[in-house]
Amino acid sequence: MAGWKYRLESGKALRQAIDMEDYEKVVEGLRCLYREIHKVVPEMYDEDDLQNTMDDLDMLEGTVYGYQEEDVDEDELVEEIDYALGEVYDLCDTYRLWVEV
Repeated sequence: MAGWKYRLESGKALRQAIDMEDYEKVVEGLRCLYREIHKVVPEMYDEDDLQNTMDDLDMLEGTVYGYQEEDVDEDELVEEIDYALGEVYDLCDTYRLWVEV
């Protein structure tokens, strides 16, 4: 872990939700992870960044509910979840944040 500056504890719950394919908990885990990112690097990931991300996660949450109501197919949901996960992992790589497993 030599190249990492911070360890993000909230990543554990996110990884569990991913493993269980519990999409609601994945969105909840993403929210927690982004809040923790803001807490540890507020000078790089500020309040406006956090609010914009929360707005995006609100839309993702709508897709999860659409899936539950059978208005959204699973492939579309998984694609959006994968995109959101890619975004947070890219951000963590950029700021050298280790997501706990």
